[in-house]
Amino acid sequence: MGGSHSLSIRRSTSHAGLVIGLPSTRRSPFVGRRRRSPAPGPLLLSLILSALAGCRALPRAGQADGVTQADRLKAYYSDLETGRFTVIADFEQTRHMELFRSVSAGGTALYRLSLASGIPATGGRCLHAEFGQPEDELIADGSEAHQWNLPRDWREYCLLTMAVHASGAVNLNLSLTSGRGKLRSIADSRIPLAAGWNLLRLDLADAAEHVALDDIRELRWSLPGLTNPVVLLIDDIVLSDNQVDLFGDSDAEEGGLYLRRRGRRWDIGVGGRFELGLINGQIKYWYNLCEDHLRVRNLLEGCVLGPSVVTLGGDEDSGVTALETFPAWGDRVLVRQRLLEASATRIIVECAWDFVRSQEAATAATAVAASQKWTYTVYPSGELYVHLECTTETEGWTANALGLAVSRRDGESMKLLCHSTSQLGDTGRLLHVPYAYACSSVSGAPGLLFVVHDGRSAPLMKCFRKELISQVTAVAFGGETQRPVQQWDCLLGLGPWGVDAGRAAEARALHYCFPPTLSPAVGTLVTDSEGDNDHDGFNERFGCYLLAPDANRVLVTLDEKDVPLYNPAFVIPGSAGLEAWVYVDYVILEGVSRTAAGEVLFQIAGTVDTGRTVEVYLRSPVE
Repeated sequence: MGGSHSLSIRRSTSHAGLVIGLPSTRRSPFVGRRRRSPAPGPLLLSLILSALAGCRALPRAGQADGVTQADRLKAYYSDLETGRFTVIADFEQTRHMELFRSVSAGGTALYRLSLASGIPATGGRCLHAEFGQPEDELIADGSEAHQWNLPRDWREYCLLTMAVHASGAVNLNLSLTSGRGKLRSIADSRIPLAAGWNLLRLDLADAAEHVALDDIRELRWSLPGLTNPVVLLIDDIVLSDNQVDLFGDSDAEEGGLYLRRRGRRWDIGVGGRFELGLINGQIKYWYNLCEDHLRVRNLLEGCVLGPSVVTLGGDEDSGVTALETFPAWGDRVLVRQRLLEASATRIIVECAWDFVRSQEAATAATAVAASQKWTYTVYPSGELYVHLECTTETEGWTANALGLAVSRRDGESMKLLCHSTSQLGDTGRLLHVPYAYACSSVSGAPGLLFVVHDGRSAPLMKCFRKELISQVTAVAFGGETQRPVQQWDCLLGLGPWGVDAGRAAEARALHYCFPPTLSPAVGTLVTDSEGDNDHDGFNERFGCYLLAPDANRVLVTLDEKDVPLYNPAFVIPGSAGLEAWVYVDYVILEGVSRTAAGEVLFQIAGTVDTGRTVEVYLRSPVE
């Protein structure tokens, strides 16, 4: 491992109790346990993230006459559009109430059937539950049911959804229990509810990390920390399989890019090559489809790919002690994932965390919004370009030392290469390139390359192992903190790249930080696009060259012998609305795409280390 710097990373004490967990922590809305315990203390922010990601205002919908109850549910909830769902209880049938019982400190019943307080578009009935003390609980287990049953096997479903109306803002604890006796396991999820209707969407893949989905025994609702009585209206508790391809074909064994929705997770992949799973704005799943087409072995099991912002601390002699992600500025985080672009050439997804304070704190003068935002650009060749923005200053808090952490599962004789800037023996431009590479000695196993574009923002790189959780991590750090927002551009490369993987990783790191400058014979290299950090015509944020046409034509020769081009991608500004033909060495290029703005987009697969001629012809559509 390069460099002699030691690194310790600690939790900031500025906002005690509200921190995102270790990068090795599974970022799940559920916390598993084997037996019931007192109400949990301050939650890891990761739990709040997942819960808030699944809470949104309910849509408005009219009720059509002459349709079945299943039709009403499908029309109202987008997650049920596939038609693959099972109703646990929608309360339109009185027998659904048989599933429920209550535990009350006062010994009185907590719930009843309400005939008109539910979602009007799905029938209007719901369960009315009154919680007066933190110990009060509502339980659905079917122990007293005769005409209706709680489904036991949930494995074929992706989501547990329900509509919950709260009479005031409150933290709901929702528990799933599986098994009995020594096999009994419980997964808790803390969900901040806003006053009014909330739509809860809980991903069952996360729950499966803690409970057995083929043996679910009960659902339990409680309000730990309750200080004033609260009424909850619960409606439309449904298990759904909402899996659908939003772009491409995820079942193709050999295919192009695809985007699949499954639960609250988005999967981006290439048939026969790789698949990345995003949930709560972070990449938690990575499958090597070359060897694992059934998606059995998650290369990120127990960790998050990143890059994740971390706070740094400790002295030089303390070594590496722990990793903890950026401290929060509030007691809730809203997570947003949105698709910016999808084509055969690339998929771009934006994920954002918006921190918000409690209702009381929100009225204070010191309440300042903070956020983190990732833009992931994925190419079928395995390059993943990441642009990250992070608030570094709010009233009363300032970040002093930040880093970026990238992790993957350890194993298979994993070798780690860490390169900081200005190391002994470096020559040429390698002096300025911070990168890390984790590769396995097993033939064909994928490696992971992590490159920070600007060595000034993170000149130091540290690699280490966490053996207890079988994780390897690289941390880039040491740059001056930008205020009030820090920005980074990174490349994550998904190997393998042949026998001499270390040399290949070095070459690709150099290519990202110092790409060859193109000299078009016809057309102009665009050097002022947003995301082109050093104005050389290569956009580090989206991983592409921009070539503006001249008289509807572009001609450029790719002849870079010293620094080859690796899977170069191109965008043609000003080509929206025009017909286009792209030729490489005088042969028409198949698979030309369009950006979200309609501009021509294409990629040349493979390594370009000899002369290649690229031509683009544009024409106005013929009437």
